[in-house]
Amino acid sequence: MKSSYPTIFSGSAVFIAYLICQEFTPEEQENIGNWFMLFGQFIVTYSGFASSSDSSSPQDTDFTTLQKALQKIEKEIEALKNSEK
Repeated sequence: MKSSYPTIFSGSAVFIAYLICQEFTPEEQENIGNWFMLFGQFIVTYSGFASSSDSSSPQDTDFTTLQKALQKIEKEIEALKNSEK
């Protein structure tokens, strides 16, 4: 996809959303918005996993990343416990 000006890209989204909102009930607007958010999150998640699996197998990368994240969380929890004493 070619890069475009961010202001034009976001401005067009706001403009189109405003036009669409005039045609639907609030419940329909919420359903459409939720669908677009799910669509966007899937694309972001998929591209994140695809780009992280460049040299190693995806499972190894996922487990290593999860292990590192868990270790950081454990360190933060220990730091919080120690600060309360």
